[in-house]
Amino acid sequence: MKAAAIIIDLKDSRKLEAEKRLEAQEKFAEAVDYFLNPVFKKELAARLRFSAGDSVQGVFKNPGDAINCYLMARALLYPLEIRCGVGAGEVIGLELFQDTNRLDGQAYHNAAKALELCREEDLGILFVSGNNNDPLINQYF
Repeated sequence: MKAAAIIIDLKDSRKLEAEKRLEAQEKFAEAVDYFLNPVFKKELAARLRFSAGDSVQGVFKNPGDAINCYLMARALLYPLEIRCGVGAGEVIGLELFQDTNRLDGQAYHNAAKALELCREEDLGILFVSGNNNDPLINQYF
């Protein structure tokens, strides 16, 4: 299935003291459970789930909704900073699994690549689809 994978993580969470890091992770968990998943329920092909202590991933039916999710997460988590990779492409396993940790495919590879570029360039969000229009879309951000 063609879809948009999203990976969001907290910026510099490893630099936080243990207590502050736990508070940040709790705030992130509340944003995901009480706002993001319910608000985007119809747009999600696979719910946002934690893949690590300070990182969530999910699958949207289209990239625009994934980008809107990032914008809402950024507002909900303020003053904490987040970064986000959105990748478009094929998602393998949606017919069998709802656990995003068991899904795979080009959309996930593209999202991981976008997130890594965000880390390297200290950006908030990037979109990767492998299409020639990606630079134009990313200029918008």
